[in-house]
Amino acid sequence: MRKKNCNEKTDCLRCRNNDAPGRSDSSETEIIEEYSNVVVTFCKTDIIDLSDDMTELLAAIHEPLPNDYNIPSPPPWLDIEKLKKGQAFGLKYLFGLNYSQMMSLLLLFSSHDGLKPLIYTGKSHTPLLAFKRYLSTTLRVKSWYETEIWRTSSVGYKNLKYVRCMHLNVSKKMNNMSVNEIHCNSNLEEKLKDTEIGMLCPLSSTLKKDFSQNGQTCPIVVKKEERVYLNQMEMCFTQFGFFGLMLLYPDKFTAKNATEEELANFVHLWRYIGYMLGIKEEYNLCKGDVNEVVQRSRHLVEYFIRPMVLHVNKEWEHMSRCALQGIEKFTKLRINFESTILYFFWVLNIKTPNLIQYVSWKELTLFNITKFLMTESHKVPAFLRFLNYCVKKNLENEAKEKNKKK
Repeated sequence: MRKKNCNEKTDCLRCRNNDAPGRSDSSETEIIEEYSNVVVTFCKTDIIDLSDDMTELLAAIHEPLPNDYNIPSPPPWLDIEKLKKGQAFGLKYLFGLNYSQMMSLLLLFSSHDGLKPLIYTGKSHTPLLAFKRYLSTTLRVKSWYETEIWRTSSVGYKNLKYVRCMHLNVSKKMNNMSVNEIHCNSNLEEKLKDTEIGMLCPLSSTLKKDFSQNGQTCPIVVKKEERVYLNQMEMCFTQFGFFGLMLLYPDKFTAKNATEEELANFVHLWRYIGYMLGIKEEYNLCKGDVNEVVQRSRHLVEYFIRPMVLHVNKEWEHMSRCALQGIEKFTKLRINFESTILYFFWVLNIKTPNLIQYVSWKELTLFNITKFLMTESHKVPAFLRFLNYCVKKNLENEAKEKNKKK
C-alpha cells in the first residue's frame, strides 16, 4: 500500500463531494489495490480488504449492457417450478416486499453516479413525475410475479423486454455524450428551474451531523477508462433493490415465517429476471445457492451500500422525497419521508440521534406503527393477507385509471 493525497483523478468522496453529510476535512487516502483497471480507495484508517466476491463485482463497472434489444433464450439452469414458487413468494408477502422495494430506492439513490441517469431522463424529479414513473414500475414488477415470464406471449415477458430496451436506449444516449453534456443534462437544479418546486432537502444538515459520527467511508471506484453509464455493476445494484432487503431482513418486512426454501425460490426468480434484463452470469448477484447469495448481498451492503448511504447529498434527499410522495399517491398508504427514513436507517443499523430529535411525535409514532406492522403482522396470517389484498387492489384500481387515460 502507498499513501497519496486526493487529486482530480483519484478523488476521495469525502473531499470531492461538498454536500456529502459525511465529508471530512482530511484529504489523505490510501490506494488499496488495483482490481481490473479499478482503484479502490478508503479515507484514512478505514483500510479494509474487499471480499473476493466484491472484487469480482468491481470488474463489472467497465462492462456495458449487451447491445441487443432481444431477450436471449432461457438458460439451462432455469427451473420453471422454482421460478413459479418464487413468484408465489412475491405475492404471499406483497405488502412487505413492496415496502422493501420502495426503501431500496433510497439505497439506489445513494450512488451519486447511479443517480445521474434518473435525473437525465427527467421522469422522477417531481412528486407527480415520480408518481407516474413508479406506478408504471410497480405494475410491471407485479406482472413478473403474476404471469409466465418465460413465455414470449405473456405480459410479464413483454414488460421485461420493455425495461431491457429502455435501459439500453438510456445507456446508448448517455455513453455517446461528453462529460460536460452529461453534467448539464443531469443537473438537478437546472431540471427544477422548469418546475414550480425547489430543491426539497430540509434534513441535509441534520443528516450530516448524524453521518459524520458513524465514521465509515465508502470505497471509491476510480476508473482509468471512461465511465460506462448503466454498466453491469449498476444493474447489479438495481437487481439487489428488488430482492436484497427482503432476503437479508425478512423479519423486518413481514416475512419472518419465510423458509429457506421459499427464499431460495425467490432468489431463483430474480436470477432469471436479472438474466433477462442483460446481467451477465458472472455478475448476477443471485447465482449460486441461497447461502452464497445471502453472503454476497451482505458484502454488497457492508462494502458499498451502507457506506454510500452515509454520504448522501441534497439530490438524494430531494429525489427520495419525490419518490415517496409519488408512491404514496398510488398505494394509498400513509408514507411520510421522515418516518420512512427512520425505518430505513433502523434496518441498516445506522444511528441517527439528531434525526430522532428533529422529527415530530407524529412522525415518530408513524415509524413505530410501521415497525409494528412489518415485524409483527406475520403472527396473524389473516391480517397479513388483508394487507396484501389492499396493496393488490389499490394497484389494480390505479392500473384501470391509467388505462382509461390512454
